[in-house]
Amino acid sequence: MRLKDSSADLLRAVGERVGIPWMVAEELVAQRVISYRDAHDSAVAALREVEHHTPWDTSNQLENPDFERIRKYWMKMYGTLAEILPSSPTVMREALFREANVLPPCIKAGKNKTDSRDAVIWLSAVEYAREHPEETIYFISENHRDFTQGNAYPSPMDMDVSDLGDRFEHLTTLAEFVQRFTNPTKANKALS
Repeated sequence: MRLKDSSADLLRAVGERVGIPWMVAEELVAQRVISYRDAHDSAVAALREVEHHTPWDTSNQLENPDFERIRKYWMKMYGTLAEILPSSPTVMREALFREANVLPPCIKAGKNKTDSRDAVIWLSAVEYAREHPEETIYFISENHRDFTQGNAYPSPMDMDVSDLGDRFEHLTTLAEFVQRFTNPTKANKALS
């Protein structure tokens, strides 16, 4: 998600408290840091190429990459969009256990066991729902492969939410969430 796109604007305008698991924030930030690193590497290579083809000394310099500064900047920016919900040590242990044992949402890809990050995301949302019984939790993910479409979960995911009833709602798009909390308006033709 981009911080300056219509989805982000709608999230801000909905007026509901929005939280994202720490792992989601880390994934979003990591995407930004990786893009920065790749762009920096390309710029360094381009400057070397220019120096290689220039018959005199050049003073082309690029500042050293500051990955931590970029990471902190984007974490702060995503924090303006949503509250970042911490993941407990219990969630982390259970996520690693599920990956080691290939329990959903973790999977086996070839010979590799994977998706502990998805398990952290899922279990953080479930833990938050348990710790806040007065709230309805909307779990939003377009990742149907790991999280399903929300109509049925494989074990042990089904047991994770079995005691939450209708307080844990799984939506498959951000548009569903926005639609649920906004009222459609009609243009006033008299103003046209």
